[in-house]
Amino acid sequence: MLSPFLFILQTMNFIRRNFLAAWICGIAIFVLSTMPGKYFPHVSVSNFDKGVHFTMYFCFTTTLLWSTYFHEWKNAAIKSFFIAALFGFSMEIIQLLTFEFAHRYFEWWDVFSNSTGAFVSAVFIEFVLKEKSIFKVRK
Repeated sequence: MLSPFLFILQTMNFIRRNFLAAWICGIAIFVLSTMPGKYFPHVSVSNFDKGVHFTMYFCFTTTLLWSTYFHEWKNAAIKSFFIAALFGFSMEIIQLLTFEFAHRYFEWWDVFSNSTGAFVSAVFIEFVLKEKSIFKVRK
């Protein structure tokens, strides 16, 4: 019988090894980005959605980096940033193409917010958290 700590550790390694957290985050972003805008609550705070975009892509890039460090990718932060930034741009293109159905708009400021969230995550993890135990690769 596995101890609870060992079970949790093995589960976390499975999630990292298979990019499961990044996949879940990416799918959630895709679903939220393609849902019709009428399903979201109206917030009267100016540019609130830009903060939401920043946060979603910060989390997406963080989950990508968490898995890429397990695989010891070279230039993991740069690759994860570009994957997240291109994914964010793709979501905006999809919104442009599905306007008739979803009534969502392509916005350059959304692309900027997505890319900024990805960039801040990559820089933060590369220079601040990389030496912490959560991002160290243990063999």
